[in-house]
Amino acid sequence: MAKLSKTAYLTIHGHFYQPPRENPWIERIERQPDAAPFHDWNDRIMIQCYQPNAMSRIVDSEGKVTEMVNNFRLLNFDVGPTLMSWLERHAPIVYLRILEGDRLSVQERNGHGNAVAQVYNHMILPLGEERDQRTQIRWGIFEFKKRFSRDPAGIWLPETAANPRTLEILIEEGIQFTILAPEQAARVRPLEVTVQGEIKPGTSPDWEDVSNGSIDPTRPYRFFHSKDPGRSLDLFFFDGPLSREMSFGDLLFDSRKFLARLLHSHHSGRSHPELIHTATDGETFGHHKAFGERVITFALQEEAERHGFKRTNYGEYLEKFPPQFEVEIRSGAGTSWSCPHGVGRWKENCGCHTGGEPGWNQKWRTPLREAVSFLEDRIGKLYEKEIQGLLKDPWAARDGYIEVILDRTAETVGRFFEKQAARALSPEEKIRGVKLLEITRYALLTETSCGWFFNDISGIETVQILRYALRALELAAEFGGAELEREFVEKLGQAKSNRPDFVDGRGVWEKLVKPARFSPERIVAHYAFRKLFELDVSKDNFYHHRIEEGETEGETMDGMVLRMGSLKVTHRFIPEVQEFIYAIFHDGASNIQCFVKRSQDRKEFPQWVLGPLTHLRRKQGGAVRESLKRSFNEGPFGLRDLLPEERERILWVLSQRMREDLYETALRFYSENREGMVVFQESESSLPEEFRIITEWMMGQRLFEIVGKLDAKTPYCEILSQGRALLEETRTRGLKIYPQPAIDFLSQRLNGWIEKLFHEPDPLLVQRIEEVLELAKELHIRIHDRIAQDLFFVFAQTVLRDWIEAYRQGKADEAKLKTIQAIIRLGGSLGFNMRQYENQLKQKAEVR
Repeated sequence: MAKLSKTAYLTIHGHFYQPPRENPWIERIERQPDAAPFHDWNDRIMIQCYQPNAMSRIVDSEGKVTEMVNNFRLLNFDVGPTLMSWLERHAPIVYLRILEGDRLSVQERNGHGNAVAQVYNHMILPLGEERDQRTQIRWGIFEFKKRFSRDPAGIWLPETAANPRTLEILIEEGIQFTILAPEQAARVRPLEVTVQGEIKPGTSPDWEDVSNGSIDPTRPYRFFHSKDPGRSLDLFFFDGPLSREMSFGDLLFDSRKFLARLLHSHHSGRSHPELIHTATDGETFGHHKAFGERVITFALQEEAERHGFKRTNYGEYLEKFPPQFEVEIRSGAGTSWSCPHGVGRWKENCGCHTGGEPGWNQKWRTPLREAVSFLEDRIGKLYEKEIQGLLKDPWAARDGYIEVILDRTAETVGRFFEKQAARALSPEEKIRGVKLLEITRYALLTETSCGWFFNDISGIETVQILRYALRALELAAEFGGAELEREFVEKLGQAKSNRPDFVDGRGVWEKLVKPARFSPERIVAHYAFRKLFELDVSKDNFYHHRIEEGETEGETMDGMVLRMGSLKVTHRFIPEVQEFIYAIFHDGASNIQCFVKRSQDRKEFPQWVLGPLTHLRRKQGGAVRESLKRSFNEGPFGLRDLLPEERERILWVLSQRMREDLYETALRFYSENREGMVVFQESESSLPEEFRIITEWMMGQRLFEIVGKLDAKTPYCEILSQGRALLEETRTRGLKIYPQPAIDFLSQRLNGWIEKLFHEPDPLLVQRIEEVLELAKELHIRIHDRIAQDLFFVFAQTVLRDWIEAYRQGKADEAKLKTIQAIIRLGGSLGFNMRQYENQLKQKAEVR
């Protein structure tokens, strides 16, 4: 493959983003069945994209991992603020690797980091009010500074949507550059450079028209503020054809093909230092294109500079090569990278869509946009009216509220009101202020672009923004906005669904949006179910509420169970305490009902307990239920009212005895009929399906029992012997084993014990981890070891290297040497090429 005739600069920009998916009442993502086998889409894409890019594997000829490369050190990138919050909570290693990638790039790129900010929740800025645009930008900047510990030079605009006024707002907010699609440029001309070296807008009347997408993408351009030409913003227009081939073609299936295409983008006739750059969804690298992250790693780390490219990022390139041309972008409502009709995709039936059935349309977008705009307008007026006297500047306070959004501690809330309050506020006034600010936050979240992007108003993305609308309306009703929901839904009803089962937006609202509401009573019911079945409860953060338990009563009589209690419940965002009394009754069969009522005083509790308990003691199950129905105004809540994962957890407990009975029955059936089954095998006939299913399930349970003995510290040789005997038995009988319980058990032990290495590094723990790996290999159990590999890599890069260095300096004894050697051996078992550590240990030993 040929080299470049002269040096060209190279950067690849990844726009990493997921919409906020949390249920707004409990601030957690509910299970999303279409993301199966993962819990939800964030979880799925994290495993397929974010984690692989944070730990991109380079393997040797034997398939052993020689290095894990942090692609965030190689890519120019932005990560959505809502996604970063999720990663911080659910994937901390990935989160820290993203921060590390930027930190290292700052060191390598003359102070310019790879990361740029992103507008907070992916609102299409040109479609929003100016104050909302500013809040979204300011929130994005604050979030970036908090996480990356530096000011952002650039910012990513959702869908690259912009018009001239949006770019002027970026200038006013201190942003230095952004990235647009080539089709968004209108015309260019050379800049004027004074004898003092000052760059000014050009004076030539001869603009070059580039509105057909013909702008040269290999150089930056300067955009000037129309009312203050002394202020400007630099723009990069990514290589459109190259970016589309990355996103929709096959470039990311072969690193050499990808490199050849990068070389093709170079033109030796250009006199300026070329910047070859692309921009695409970061999820392309691994999620949309399997193993695409490895192609990126190989191309950027191993091949690019050997072929004449110099890796850079946008900030470093701008410092070296300031713009020489001025640009104007297309005016009007706005333009974007994913809609050739400007920004029609987020407000009308422009023809753009993703998926759907023949004959479907997106006419629903216009009434949805009108409904959301109506909501934001009315919420804004309500907020301004109700916040009077509490805050010095209502909209400046909303801009500053991002500090609270990112840190909900009482200390941060206190600091916020010290800065923003018009006077000293009482605790009740602070609660009122937080509620009003939360209303405006949820209203902003309804603007998330994904709500309009896909094919129908019943899609999960649209349902999500409507759930934010419902939460805003619910809170607004406390401030006299009770009629807002009726008016909003009336407008929403004008949006016709392509699905006949929903008819229109009103149907979506009733069937998909309102059922997601989590009242405090429903939270209490979840808590009561947990307590009834003696499951773990995190009282400090139970479905985003704090729980304080008061008096409790309970009895079991003739198989019937009654539990009653009093609770104080406080939402973690809104520190308003609410008191409840609950009663949960299990009749000993399949019927479980929970009843809840609000209470003004915990002293009320005893009077509600006496009647139901009296009936229980008389073994009058029906009377217990009738007494509870009369006494409690909320309920009954049943299993169907629980979240699916909560329901499954409880059904697992309920069915435990049934599974035990089934296992004993299956064991007995197999023991009594194993020889009879040989007849089918000898006659080369299939075992009857019902026999095979129950027997293979039973074998899976036996395997789970065997590997579970690792926890009991049964001698490893005994466990292995029993496992091998079971495998041999199933093989000779022509059976298979249902392995999932054993897979889950060994995977959890592997991950947990490797994490424990950080705190208790000793040879015995290493030996136990090796036993897990060997047992899985010997028993043909395909455990999930990716997280284990990631954990071990971090351990090896930090702790293990430090130990080797300590041994070199004579600060470690022979016992530590044995531990080091055991860990190096473990790395080989986990699939790593540990030669570099072996050589370091040998070299350092020689130094000693």
